Amino acid sequence: MSIDTLTTIEIADRVASRSLHVADVVEHFLGVSRERTGLNALTYLAEDEARRAAEELDATLVTTGSPGRLAGVPIVVKDAICTRDLPTTSGSRILQRRDGDRWIPWR
Repeated sequence: MSIDTLTTIEIADRVASRSLHVADVVEHFLGVSRERTGLNALTYLAEDEARRAAEELDATLVTTGSPGRLAGVPIVVKDAICTRDLPTTSGSRILQRRDGDRWIPWR
């Protein structure tokens, strides 16, 4: 089974049934993202944050079950959407110092 051939719902179902670990899904898609950097589709890859969230979700699934229908399905957030603790540039160099909901002064 290759994660690449699974639909979003299939990934969610396998994560919920514990036949697929969130950490494995995250590592797979982080690898794909690193391999395809030439596409310039992503401006920032939140690897540490994704791994931490995957570990937390895997632990939650073991103790309390699925916290939601799409739990464990990775997403991409458009760079024009401000997110907490992640950079937002809207693809513009003028905004490259904006970090989440705060501005970082130029030095």
